Amino acid sequence: MPFYSMGFVFALACAAFFWHAGEKEMGSGVPWTGLSVLVSGVILMAGGGGVLAVLLGQAGLLVGITLFRLWRDPH
Repeated sequence: MPFYSMGFVFALACAAFFWHAGEKEMGSGVPWTGLSVLVSGVILMAGGGGVLAVLLGQAGLLVGITLFRLWRDPH
């Protein structure tokens, strides 16, 4: 798999999305970006995944963050 594949580019775009979302929600985008990079890294390295695999992993991360925040702050 080439280093600059479409999956890699999509993973970078998702990391940027999570960075901005994290800054908007809690003042720092580092935790969410770190999780996004971790999920994408596992998918790209271990799974040899492409854009669809990264998309599903990032969607799962978004659902996980949403459920955690609803559990932590249930207003």
